Amino acid sequence: MSQAAEVAYLFTGQGAQSSGMGQALLEKYPQVRELFDQADDVVGFGLTQACCEGGPDVLEQTEIQQPAIFLVSAAYLKVFAERCGAAFPMGAASGLSLGEYTALYAAGAVDFAGALNLVRHRGRLMQEAGVRHPGGLVCLMNMDLPAAETLCEKAAEGGVLTPANLNCPGQIVVSGDKAACTRALELASEFGGRGVELPVSGAFHSPLMAEAAEELKHHLEATPFEAPAVPVYSNVTGQPHSDPAGIRDLLYRQMISPVRWQTCVENLAAAGYTRSVEVGPGKVISGLLRRIDRSLECRNIGSPEALEKAAGECDPTARELAS
Repeated sequence: MSQAAEVAYLFTGQGAQSSGMGQALLEKYPQVRELFDQADDVVGFGLTQACCEGGPDVLEQTEIQQPAIFLVSAAYLKVFAERCGAAFPMGAASGLSLGEYTALYAAGAVDFAGALNLVRHRGRLMQEAGVRHPGGLVCLMNMDLPAAETLCEKAAEGGVLTPANLNCPGQIVVSGDKAACTRALELASEFGGRGVELPVSGAFHSPLMAEAAEELKHHLEATPFEAPAVPVYSNVTGQPHSDPAGIRDLLYRQMISPVRWQTCVENLAAAGYTRSVEVGPGKVISGLLRRIDRSLECRNIGSPEALEKAAGECDPTARELAS
């Protein structure tokens, strides 16, 4: 089967959450109840309740937000694979930051409990690092990487400020301590762009996450991994993961390295993929792909309505049978 027939499965990252995002899933698809029940056991708190009833005050907490997005994405993946897997054969996968864990789970490199446990620890460690080393993220619009790097050098003033997410042409997120982020917002216009402060709890994908990365390494080493069944493109390199040792190393490095999302997408397109699906809450990835490479068509599967529409197109009788 060629890449043109196969589909790249893409998974969203932090910030895609919405209040009640799990409720409609559970109401429409009883088969995902087992995943939600298992998730509550793995994390040791009411993650299902957070996904179904939690408002912004709950879901904006990094230690809850990350496992919640992973769980909802995994639930959509389960139903989508059952209903549409034959028409959308997975040929490769990737994910934006947190979403890389979902991609590795989707590709069979790690099981559900192992991936969720890692995401739980990752969210907790990142939130704790944000308390120890207060920082943030600033999205720089209409700016290329050389300009962003120069801005970081000027705004850091002895502190920490570095590119953290290379999302798409004209959109680069920088990460660092609070004072440096404030200066970046003030300096953006000098570099022909504008800055937007992002609502996060720490300086993600920067050296300020080093202690968290070291702690996460222990959890990575304790988690069983296998080689992915399909290529999973790494945020750190933009290239497919290899063996379990390489996966652990790249997930560790991801905590303190820029997320090269634009490179991941460009390499998927270069490999011959023309179709992709964004599985999970929100539509961030669909929007980014339109700015990176429109030849890689992206279908969003982030609501029961979107999933049912896809299922109906895969099998005209599917909608009737499922109702």
